[in-house]
Amino acid sequence: SPVTLRGSNFQQTLLSLDGVPLTPVTGDMVDLSRYALPGIEQVEIVKGSNSAVFGKSAMGGVINLVTRKPGPRDSLDFTSSRGSYGYGLYHAQATVHAGQVGILTDITRSLADNDFRYERDDGTWTRRENNDVENTTGLLKMVFDAQGWDTSIMGNVIDHEMGSPGSEGSAGLITPDDRVSTVQSTCLVETEKTLSPDQSMSLRAWF
Repeated sequence: SPVTLRGSNFQQTLLSLDGVPLTPVTGDMVDLSRYALPGIEQVEIVKGSNSAVFGKSAMGGVINLVTRKPGPRDSLDFTSSRGSYGYGLYHAQATVHAGQVGILTDITRSLADNDFRYERDDGTWTRRENNDVENTTGLLKMVFDAQGWDTSIMGNVIDHEMGSPGSEGSAGLITPDDRVSTVQSTCLVETEKTLSPDQSMSLRAWF
């Protein structure tokens, strides 16, 4: 489903990850199902026209996904869940500290067969096929102090694969067997230093 703010369309609502724009310059819709919730700490919403700051994609507002940071203590967490239609979610997160450097590693894998039966308008039943999806997200974040500069390095990789849904042969339709596979990566380096009680300098670079 497209994400919109204040009556704008999805092409006028900028989506970003830690401030890195996700909305393509072509104006295509961003698939939010690729971004695993366990790796997201909070969602920031800026309402109203922000084109002067963020560009034409922010006429309706900005939605910024903020990734998690390393916790204050070393920790390890693993969770898993299963559901209907072959749904599964597996998540592992670890925080370690090496001196003044905090490192967070987060891996989430979700999958679903989405193979289900449904009733057609004529009263007969058929099955939805080739509607499966697999999504693997990896997040690595490092935070440290570099001679008075509060520095953060974030790397995010998403491997997303899904089938083109169709119906079984009894419906008189040919079930497609093609698949769509996408790999997306983001790297962000940002640093900030306080120069005086009312002055600071920050630098950001991403690709």
